[in-house]
Amino acid sequence: MGRYTGTSAFRVSGQDSQASIAVKSGTYTRVSGMTTDGANNVTAVTLGPVAYSSITYNANGLITGYTETINNIPKTFTVTYDGTNNNVTAITEV
Repeated sequence: MGRYTGTSAFRVSGQDSQASIAVKSGTYTRVSGMTTDGANNVTAVTLGPVAYSSITYNANGLITGYTETINNIPKTFTVTYDGTNNNVTAITEV
């Protein structure tokens, strides 16, 4: 997704960190790096060794879930928001 979606300002860095792997990404093209649906929502994207798939959205166009695959290990997450400002309140592995 190429953007930090954590719930705090603290971003882990370092060579062994999964977060540092996700931040480092290579270039992509429309043909190979990203898939969109009819509403132009991103449904899958590959950024270097990290792939995001099964990206779902709510009626407001906010991401509500996705699967992140790093080193061939998939993990699925849900994203919840507050009802006022659409700020992320939790990212939960399911």
